[in-house]
Amino acid sequence: MDLQTLENNVNSGKYRTMDQFYRDVLLIFKNCRQFNGPLSEITAAGDALEHLFKSEWSKALRLSSAEKIMVNKILSSLMQED
Repeated sequence: MDLQTLENNVNSGKYRTMDQFYRDVLLIFKNCRQFNGPLSEITAAGDALEHLFKSEWSKALRLSSAEKIMVNKILSSLMQED
């Protein structure tokens, strides 16, 4: 899994649940560690980004259903502008 594949999956509507998306994002970080090694600067940056992602993800999980729908509409609208 990589960022381009993740983007393609989002754009094509592959993810039916937030958990599917979350698991693929975590797989990106796992792959980063595996392919760059534990002492790599790239791995250190990936670890920092993973920490930030998990922190922000926990906020997303606290959104109400109506808020999640609104966020989805906003993101869809932004994707159409690209």
